[in-house]
Amino acid sequence: IVGALIEGYATTFTNAGEISATATAGDASGDNSYVDVGVVYGVSVNGVSNFTNSGTISASAQAGDASGDNSDVEVDGIYGAYFVFDVGTFNNTGDITATATAGNAEGDNSTVDVGDIYGVDFEGNVSKFNNSKNSTISASAQAGDASGEDSYAEAYDVYGVYFGDYVGSFSNSGTITASAQAGDASGDNSTVDVEGVAGVLAINGVS
Repeated sequence: IVGALIEGYATTFTNAGEISATATAGDASGDNSYVDVGVVYGVSVNGVSNFTNSGTISASAQAGDASGDNSDVEVDGIYGAYFVFDVGTFNNTGDITATATAGNAEGDNSTVDVGDIYGVDFEGNVSKFNNSKNSTISASAQAGDASGEDSYAEAYDVYGVYFGDYVGSFSNSGTITASAQAGDASGDNSTVDVEGVAGVLAINGVS
């Protein structure tokens, strides 16, 4: 599910309006029931020389509840803006958000799993990054409860901005946030886990 998709290379991308992508799944009931939502992109671009956003770009996903033994609720792969290859200049004076919410899983061996949520994900090089004052880039994940023996609730890999490769310059005078929350796990050997949460993660640092 994509709000805006550019499969080739773009010289200039400008958004002064609103781009959004939303996915919603209902409930599943019964043993071995399963609810799964993903992948959702607000904007997906292969590569771009100049990217400017002064509007709103958002990606959101919501999954309902799964009830029954071995039930599973998953929301994964939600990206406000996703860049496959190199980006020359990235300038944000607006808002870019990614939000994921999962319901509850009820029953023995039940699982609630929310992960891979990115406000902005750069997989290639970025020459210049700027997030201006009064601008926001955010990623949030919320997993519900898992109830029953060996039940599991997890929220993981939530990043406001992720740089997978080289970053030339980085400037932020706005707001970049990442938040993750997992509910309760009840029953023998039940587990709640939250890990891999960062406002900004640059794999190779910033030069």
